[in-house]
Amino acid sequence: MEAYILEQNGSTENLKKTTLPIPNLKTGEVLIKTKAIGINPIDIQVRNSKDILGMITQGNIPEKVILGWDIAGVVEQAADGVAGFKPGDEVYGLLNMPGLGNTYATYVAANASQLAHKPAGLDFPAAAATPMAALTAWQAVVTLGQIKKGQKVLIHAASGGVGHFAVQIAKYLGAYVIGTASAKNERFVKDLGVDEFIDYTIQSFEEQLQDVDVVIDTINSVEHVLRSISVLKTGGRLIYLQPHFQSAIEAQLQAAKVSGYGVFVNSAGDILAEITKLISEGTILPKVTQVFGFDQLPQAQHIVASGRAVGKVAVTMEEGLVMALTQDEINTLHAFYGVFSHRDYSVADQVLAPDWQDIPLAPGQQDGPEGYKALVQYFTKLFPDVTINVHEIFGTRERAGVRAEMSFTHSNEFMGIAPTNQKLTIAIHEFHHLKDGRLTKTWHLEDWLSMLLQTGAWPVKA
Repeated sequence: MEAYILEQNGSTENLKKTTLPIPNLKTGEVLIKTKAIGINPIDIQVRNSKDILGMITQGNIPEKVILGWDIAGVVEQAADGVAGFKPGDEVYGLLNMPGLGNTYATYVAANASQLAHKPAGLDFPAAAATPMAALTAWQAVVTLGQIKKGQKVLIHAASGGVGHFAVQIAKYLGAYVIGTASAKNERFVKDLGVDEFIDYTIQSFEEQLQDVDVVIDTINSVEHVLRSISVLKTGGRLIYLQPHFQSAIEAQLQAAKVSGYGVFVNSAGDILAEITKLISEGTILPKVTQVFGFDQLPQAQHIVASGRAVGKVAVTMEEGLVMALTQDEINTLHAFYGVFSHRDYSVADQVLAPDWQDIPLAPGQQDGPEGYKALVQYFTKLFPDVTINVHEIFGTRERAGVRAEMSFTHSNEFMGIAPTNQKLTIAIHEFHHLKDGRLTKTWHLEDWLSMLLQTGAWPVKA
């Protein structure tokens, strides 16, 4: 197998791609053929610092260090003692944290207890980008933050990897959420569902806020965390992502009469399964804005190390592929996801122009969600090669939304991409207005990322 080993701590030049034996399995483990890898700040911290490498391995540094903790892939083998997973299953997980996850490799041995089945609606890069950030956000919001309905919650760096998950989970719990980010990410953050946005480049949050119940501070700065303490109400809770800050902030916590908790995320397949349910329901959506090929993994680390990545960065095992959305494309995609997750049909045309208008449907076509189900059946009869797996249909008599997967052979031009004659699977996010046997309007969110990963070409909008 191919893998990146860390020859010594330091720059990305010390990440060397090499050939190693496929790992042998222990009881309770599965062998995963890697499809995608998530890149996280801890990857860079461990690469840079021998002290952090020693801490995370508890001093047991192996001869060959393979970084990486997030993975999505397909089970190739299952050892004795494995329940719930079999060869062919699509899985994802945060591996062996604390410890070394060894996911920067084309094959990875993983304890089955740390895995969950990949949500059907996520492609492999989106799935791989999810576990560490989502589990960290879960621990910050649910386990330590103990956020409840109606509480006022401040989330710093709301456009970041952990922050964008934390916003969505806190909103799911019914909190009033305030998010900080720079102005260029305002739309992104608002589309996550924040109730209030603060541009940290022009506003001091402590001058704007007081009596906050919970602050989730994802910034790697003791000074910033101390500023967060000042906006908490008596008895409030501060959650920060750098546990080693505790001694530096303890006196201020006591003086302000608030509690402080540092997050150190652990591998947990059972909690990831809970997160999977929320993803499958559309309550949480990972936002992947950059995907790199395996050969470009060091470049992916550079992007995360910059601290300016929006959402998440992933690596796919596709050779030589580098993708980065423009800011306008990021805004458009995530504005539509925001419309979709909030079921707000009324503003769909403010984000995207309708793709279709006034199209006759099948004879006797019904309106609303039932009409869409009938439309799927009619469509698949007309095109026997097309398979549509519907995950969710919702709406009213005249309006329907759908999340689904469509599989087909790419034998004709599709989304502006010349035929490849290969089997493709894309996610479907659509709004439909149906009335009197006609599609009066339809909006599609094109699955640009999935098409790019499968064909190597950008879709072209009409």
